[in-house]
Amino acid sequence: MSSSTKDNDNNNNGRQQRLDRSYFPVDDGYLDKIDKQFSAFVFTCAVGPFIELPLSVFGTCFGNPLTALVLYPMIIATVADYCANHNDTTQSNYLQRTNTSQTSGDGDGDGDDSHYWRGTLFTALTGTYGIVYLWYWFYLLFSPNHSSNVVGKRGLIILILSVQIVTHVVLGPASTAAALGSYYVCLHLLAQIPVLHLKSRTHRKRPGLSYSSTELHKVTRYFPDISYLTATGYTVFESFPSGDAAGGMIFSCVLALAVTSTSSNNSGNTTPSSSSILDDNNEGSSTNTTITFIATTYWVYIFAITASFGRMYYWAHHLLDVIVGCLIPYCLNKMYITVSSAAASSSSSSSVNSSSSYSTITPPHQFTPYHVLVCMILFVIFHSYHSKTKPTLPDKYRFRKIAESNILQ
Repeated sequence: MSSSTKDNDNNNNGRQQRLDRSYFPVDDGYLDKIDKQFSAFVFTCAVGPFIELPLSVFGTCFGNPLTALVLYPMIIATVADYCANHNDTTQSNYLQRTNTSQTSGDGDGDGDDSHYWRGTLFTALTGTYGIVYLWYWFYLLFSPNHSSNVVGKRGLIILILSVQIVTHVVLGPASTAAALGSYYVCLHLLAQIPVLHLKSRTHRKRPGLSYSSTELHKVTRYFPDISYLTATGYTVFESFPSGDAAGGMIFSCVLALAVTSTSSNNSGNTTPSSSSILDDNNEGSSTNTTITFIATTYWVYIFAITASFGRMYYWAHHLLDVIVGCLIPYCLNKMYITVSSAAASSSSSSSVNSSSSYSTITPPHQFTPYHVLVCMILFVIFHSYHSKTKPTLPDKYRFRKIAESNILQ
């Protein structure tokens, strides 16, 4: 072998070693070592098959577009509609409207009955989609063929927009429940922009490949196909921050709005109550509202915690990855509510109708499919740029045949 050939091989090996490093936190650096020490308990624990089976759902589906952008906004809308029509205040208002309609014959009772059946129909649609997806997910877990690409990018965009339109049609265009479902999708799309950007810039390796592989191979995982011991492709270096943990926090934040923010007004449509995220400063006026965002239902954050634990359990992320992944959408949610509150207050003081469905900066309870479309366009533009600017992938992590590798790739 000539000296030039040896030099080329040495240069190539050195380049591959440089590409096989994490940029932040640096491999074996002080922060990386501390992070791995705190993460070791989850990495090495085993919970058994009966807990691991539901954990496989919560630990993966907050980052799967078929659930994160289709099923979960439907669940948000279903929960918000249920809470709007079954809390004590709403039941009293409903009885009062029903008694008034019976005595005055103004027909409001028919409107209440129509809204009830709309909610029932949408709940049935949500449940059906959820059951079908669970069946499909468990089929993937136990099937030798792990290909999960059932819809392309265009099909996914059409599906997301179609579900949003159906939600607003079934629940009604003035439904706060449908609006919160749209807000969830928008928040998810916008939060993934900084998450994906940080993934590309930090280039951190998954713990399933960077942690002691010999030690992890001794740990029992009943569904190893969704772990990251044998992952290939760009996903190998997408550990920091966690997109699934971000998805779990988004679901928790919007669910908190859904269970605390809605009640029925006198016309049967769902609008925020005085004890909700929207505080009416004009004694019943729907045009003068101030967003306060007081979430007292801390139990909803169990979804963010479960998603974070599941990602660590299957060796997809370190503890620092899921913490930062949760903080990004949480801060983004609070920032947007603050900005939209200021915009609503400014519009009210200027005698401008703040309930326009086509205003870009609008409170969460006024979101529409139009806002979903705007956020989707922004995300697609960013994603096309992001795909072209990813760091070079080391040769040993280039894709194998999908059916022979990880179920999530």
